[in-house]
Amino acid sequence: MADDDDTKWHLDKKVPLALIGAVVGQTFLFGWYAATQSAHTETNTMRIDSVEKNILALTPRFEAVIRLEAKLDALQSSVLDLKTAMTARNAAETQQDRNDRQRR
Repeated sequence: MADDDDTKWHLDKKVPLALIGAVVGQTFLFGWYAATQSAHTETNTMRIDSVEKNILALTPRFEAVIRLEAKLDALQSSVLDLKTAMTARNAAETQQDRNDRQRR
């Protein structure tokens, strides 16, 4: 029976008070850290949900901007074509005017 007493857990004066305080302090700090992380996780989850809702709300506007950009590119191309055609026509008219002046 004496062996049973040695194998049971017990606390005596051989265990330093600093060790007991360190274990209790670490346990407390771990609980505090876990609670803080849980709060941060909840806050971040709410923020992510808010951002996702904003993105979904703005998606039609993004699509409209893309369509407008495509139309603008087409307009720029058309304006460039018109400018090229006008330049060629002016050059032809200028050449025609020169030819007419030379004939007179």
